[in-house]
Amino acid sequence: MSFFIRYYTLFLSLILILSASVLNISLVYYSVIILTFILLIIKYIIPSNFRNNIITLLFLFFILVSILVNDINPIFKPYQKFLIFVMIVSIFGPLFNSNKMVLFRYNLLKHLKILIIVFVFLSFIAIILGFQLITNQRFHGLANNSMLMGPLSSIAALICIDWYKDNHLRRNKVVFISMFFISIFSVLLSASRSAIFALLFSLFLYFLIKSKNLISTLKYLSLFFIISFFVIKMNPYNVLNNLYDKIEQRESIDNFTSGRDLMWEDRIKDFKVSPIIGVGYANYVNTIYSRVDFTSGDDEPGSGWLYLLSSLGIIGFVLYLFPIVKIIRHYNKHSPISFYFLVFFCLHSFVEGYLLSIGSILGVLMWISISSSLDYINNKTLIR
Repeated sequence: MSFFIRYYTLFLSLILILSASVLNISLVYYSVIILTFILLIIKYIIPSNFRNNIITLLFLFFILVSILVNDINPIFKPYQKFLIFVMIVSIFGPLFNSNKMVLFRYNLLKHLKILIIVFVFLSFIAIILGFQLITNQRFHGLANNSMLMGPLSSIAALICIDWYKDNHLRRNKVVFISMFFISIFSVLLSASRSAIFALLFSLFLYFLIKSKNLISTLKYLSLFFIISFFVIKMNPYNVLNNLYDKIEQRESIDNFTSGRDLMWEDRIKDFKVSPIIGVGYANYVNTIYSRVDFTSGDDEPGSGWLYLLSSLGIIGFVLYLFPIVKIIRHYNKHSPISFYFLVFFCLHSFVEGYLLSIGSILGVLMWISISSSLDYINNKTLIR
């Protein structure tokens, strides 16, 4: 393995994790994305004659078409965002699939899994030591908000349970199962209902598929439901208080979805404006209920899937779904943990809008989940 793949992927994964932290490193993040893209073009992409995934290439081409044919407010900076998005999909997604790119993504994910665990653990230690890491009754840890802490803790839980099952040393198993419960604890403290639901379903699917036989399946599922029942009913150490308080507040003002249902209405109206090709990448037409700042261009679409459908229409939606459908068709008990990351993000992004994001680590992790799962299907012997 080359020095570049081994150590540059470690550096890149560290930058990604820091971009999700309370540190403001946006300039560093985008600079590293551009640098990485240039280096990969020179080292791996040009020498491999631009060996690419045609569906992903068509998806990117269609995004460009959607920008050209739609009248998009320049405040949203569609061309700038598109260039960065192409770089992100090139680095983390399945666009280029030479052997070197597969190894690059494989090692990047390996480092990211370790750093996500460290990030969640340090967040847990920080709150134990008395640092004020809770805002508006939501635990954000070292992340810049609780809506990042919930998903990152969920991914950490999936990593830990996978390592626990694959490891045979008792000492390591104790460490991994301990980190699993710390991660679960962190998800609950974040009070992110979407992250909790997506994690529960992903874990359920993991136990269902990964178990060796029916007895093993029943054992893990029984353990899963017993622990879930215990946590919900007993509420040990009041870990669910933040979540319950949040639900009560939403019910008291008849706003259980935190206003997302109103943003969904805007996205559906946008879709109806142009159902085939969408209203354009990074664009909004109906913004009555949407969180869109027309001064800075900052936005929150309310749903990744609805935003994908409204901005890129049916054509863009189908092109995006195509590799995911392929992954689902080929899943089995040997599928890598990235498959369960993908399940998590597919569910979680129903209420969070990062599928087309260029600045969110969750959007990056979504693309890594897609590309790593496809790499496993197409290059099993290469990445084992």
